[in-house]
Amino acid sequence: ALAARTSRLHGLTAALSEAVALDGVARAVVAQGRTAVGAISGEVRLLADGGTMFETIHGEGQGLSAAAGDRVAVEPGFCATEAVRSLKPVFVTSFDEWQARYPKDASLAADGGYVSSATVPLLVEGAAIGVLAFYFTAPVNFDQEYRELLVSVAQDCAQALDRARLYEAAQAARADAEAANRLKDEFVSIVSHELRTPLNAILGWTAMLRRADADPSMTTRALQSVHDNAARQARLIDELLDFSKVTSGRVTLAREPVAVGELLRGVVESLIPAAVSKHLALEVPQAPAAAVIGDKARLEQVFFNLLGNAIKFTPEGGRVTVDFAVESGRVSVRVADTGLGIDPEFLPFVF
Repeated sequence: ALAARTSRLHGLTAALSEAVALDGVARAVVAQGRTAVGAISGEVRLLADGGTMFETIHGEGQGLSAAAGDRVAVEPGFCATEAVRSLKPVFVTSFDEWQARYPKDASLAADGGYVSSATVPLLVEGAAIGVLAFYFTAPVNFDQEYRELLVSVAQDCAQALDRARLYEAAQAARADAEAANRLKDEFVSIVSHELRTPLNAILGWTAMLRRADADPSMTTRALQSVHDNAARQARLIDELLDFSKVTSGRVTLAREPVAVGELLRGVVESLIPAAVSKHLALEVPQAPAAAVIGDKARLEQVFFNLLGNAIKFTPEGGRVTVDFAVESGRVSVRVADTGLGIDPEFLPFVF
């Protein structure tokens, strides 16, 4: 008997050393623990919600109604409650004793045909993190040796479960850190793109003004574009400094009437230097008067991205066309260019 019991404990220890995740450890605890102590059924329940609830991590055997993830309140009438509060094992040797001491547990035990049980607290540094429970369909005499065996099994299981919890917490922290790094990279990429757009327009117009053959009549137009883009960049910087919006991921939309044609003309003016530097024909027909309810700053970003990409990816000497139409109460803006474009099969994945 001693040799058989020792072999079972070795099996339990080996299984616990191989399992890493919390679910895997709980499965090994129940499967090997049942064999080691000769129980019909077993389950692992851990404390949750600040110690107010028991959550079943894993249970197996006949008649067990609790499944992984099931929760029950930590309240009187349960063997598990007594075990975590007293920090001592609770042994029930007969069904009559069960009914008298733990009536809530007894009603569940009757459904599974159990007549005795052992509920041992899982202790880590003197504090209970949950319970390990085994159930039997025959009366069991829990002598001192048997009790010591159950406590020993619970100690090994508690250490393995705590190790698994720490491992999962470390994995979760690592995943959060990696996600934060990805978000930071995406944020920096977007910020650099948005800030560079008005800056490029400012540099382009000032470079054109500094040319010896610059047309004097262009001065007013250039200064207006420089002013508009400087104001646009100042607004972007103000948005970046509002860290409450950045960290929460909120985008506030300022809904107001926006003259789309006027807005589009301002964007085109800002991008003229970039088009000129590549000798591109930028065709923008006279836009009809039309207003929409929208966020002017966000619409500017949309048009800057569309036109900016068209100019960026169109070879020198090419053409970029902007079409503007009002149809059935809707404003339609279409940007087309003579660049390579995008493979139609890839279009569904672009956005």
